[in-house]
Parts: sequence; C-alpha cells; structure tokens
Amino acid sequence: MGTWGHGPFENDAAYDYLASLRDAGTAGIPDALRQTLTAFLASSQMVNAKSADQAVAAAALIAMRAGAGASVSGTVEDFLDSHPFGWDEEMRTLASKAFTHALEAENNEWLEVWEDQVPKVTAALEPFRQAVAG
Repeated sequence: MGTWGHGPFENDAAYDYLASLRDAGTAGIPDALRQTLTAFLASSQMVNAKSADQAVAAAALIAMRAGAGASVSGTVEDFLDSHPFGWDEEMRTLASKAFTHALEAENNEWLEVWEDQVPKVTAALEPFRQAVAG
C-alpha cells in the first residue's frame, strides 16, 4: 500500500478512488459514495485494507461537505471545488458508520497494516468523524 501519512487521503487507494469519482461526474458522485459505503458496511468478511481506504475517503468527502474543519491536500480541495456534489442525512449516517467500522479492531486488515500507528490514524480522522457524528 502506498501511504505517506495518516489522513484519509494520504494513500494510493484514496487517490485512485478520487479518480474513479471524477470519472463518475458530479451528478454520479453521491450514488458512488453511497455504493462504496454501503458495500463496506455490508461486508461480513475481514475489513480489507483497500476497501477501508476507499470507504474512509468516501466518508471524509462527505464530512468535508458537512463542514469538517480538517486540512486536506490541494488535490482534494480542487476535487471538492470542481465537483459540487450534494449530500444528505443518509450519506452522513453512512459516513459515520464507516468511520466506526474502519476503526473496529476485530478482523481488520486495515488496522493491522497501521499496527502501532493506529492512535495517529484515529487522531487524523477525528475532525472528519466529528463532522458526521450523529
């Protein structure tokens, strides 16, 4: 996994996911975000690192729309500026649940990848989590 930081967009899978959302177009982004989050939450298998990276990125995009005061790269800011997609309460709830699911320790390849860095990842996600908290 190409990772350069603890934040939701600081890995290759998240950037690949942003590229796929660009391809979906602004009108298709809400459905793509819902699909990503719903599939991630529905899986009863071990939490896969790549799917978790994508779900966390999807949840963070919704959190940014909901007013997360977190710092993100210029690439993510440009994406948000050029794709003014809408979001709703259902998406906020899915995002909140996805953050919780990603940070659950049992059967979680994503957390295994982070090993002793989990507290830093948790801290990096906190502003996003707060923005979509119920």
